[in-house]
Amino acid sequence: EMEEMLPQFTTMNVIDGQAGLVSYSSLIFYSLTIDNILNIIVLLILAGVSIAMLTGNNGILTQAQNAKNKTEQSGDIEKIKLAITEAQIGNAEYQKLDFQNFQKALNSQFGENKAIVSLEEDGTYTVDCFDTLKTYAVSGNDIKETIDWNEKMANAVVPKEQTNKNVIGIGTDGDPVNMNLWKYTPDEETGGYALNTKEGIDSGERVAGYRGIVKEDGTIEGTVPQYIKENNGDWIPVTSLYRTFQGDDSTNEELKKLSTAPKIPTTVKSMQMTFEYCESLTNIICIPGSVKELIWTFDGYTGLEEMPKIGYGVEDMTGAFSGSSKLNKVSDLPETIKNLQYTFMGCEDLKEIPNIPENVTNMNQTFANCTRLGYIDITIPENVTDIQQTFSGCTNLEGIITINCNPEVYTNFLQGTTRPITVTGESNMLNQIANSGRNDVTIIQ
Repeated sequence: EMEEMLPQFTTMNVIDGQAGLVSYSSLIFYSLTIDNILNIIVLLILAGVSIAMLTGNNGILTQAQNAKNKTEQSGDIEKIKLAITEAQIGNAEYQKLDFQNFQKALNSQFGENKAIVSLEEDGTYTVDCFDTLKTYAVSGNDIKETIDWNEKMANAVVPKEQTNKNVIGIGTDGDPVNMNLWKYTPDEETGGYALNTKEGIDSGERVAGYRGIVKEDGTIEGTVPQYIKENNGDWIPVTSLYRTFQGDDSTNEELKKLSTAPKIPTTVKSMQMTFEYCESLTNIICIPGSVKELIWTFDGYTGLEEMPKIGYGVEDMTGAFSGSSKLNKVSDLPETIKNLQYTFMGCEDLKEIPNIPENVTNMNQTFANCTRLGYIDITIPENVTDIQQTFSGCTNLEGIITINCNPEVYTNFLQGTTRPITVTGESNMLNQIANSGRNDVTIIQ
């Protein structure tokens, strides 16, 4: 019976020219193998279709990312709009947006140091939002995204002319900068990079962090780095401009020609001696509210005639404009200021003084030797503990000084003044402070 059935269970196969019998089990195996191959091919096709659906310009992942970006953008824009409204409500004009009030309102909407505003040369604003890493241009009620820092960081490429290929810097405009032009080092105090060398910072040597040229129009090459990445590590913000543009650096005399300051990154916290001795410097728009320290920033006979707008957030202005003999126009100081020691000392051309914020504690020699300072009507707030030589050497000073503090140090407060001055206020130390017995000083308790 098996012999009779054999023809039904066999088939002829020719292998290498030889005939042979192949069982149906072999055929089944071959059939399964072909089926598996077909299945794999189908799965690969489906996988390719799935990947195409997930990625690509219209892919699910791309659309999800776009939706996320739009959500973040709409959230940022909504908060900026609320901040504008909040700032204008607090402004007596109800229309013009004030630089300091805008920053204060942004702090209210985003949280402190989460969104920083900069004032542009044309009077418009830019806002950097750090949770979403996006920058927006603000002109009236028109708010537009201008920089997506995540995208800029992902696509940043080292410039061809840069010799060190292990570091990438992105400037304040979002584009890569040539890091050949900059010295940089990690800075523990501010938690980011300082644009100078560690040796220079530690020694206090007057060496600038900027190593490029100053162009014919008085500006630097390119923009200041805002973020730096080394050796494929993380992007880290620039937080210190310690002596970055030191004007009397004998190794880079180009900076004596600097007349227009570059835009200050909104990541910067400290500006110690940043533009010290920049004798040609005449133009700087604003100091963003991210900056906490303006210590001797414009010291040493800069060409500044007008004080830049100071951002809401600056706390220490020790010696900030000391020796700026051409400075004659001041702007309002933010209520965050605490230290005004030596701030305008030696500003010989200064004819007016700014408001004194309530949080100020130190006014040691704040206006000393401001020889052209004339009539004033000023209030020294109750938190001030040091008014030693505040107006010493102000030979043309006259007007009304209201003192509401009981300072620990007050010697020579009005040393060298000769014109009529009225001293009043709630202080119980008026006689001691005003040098009782002077004919040119009238004390009204």
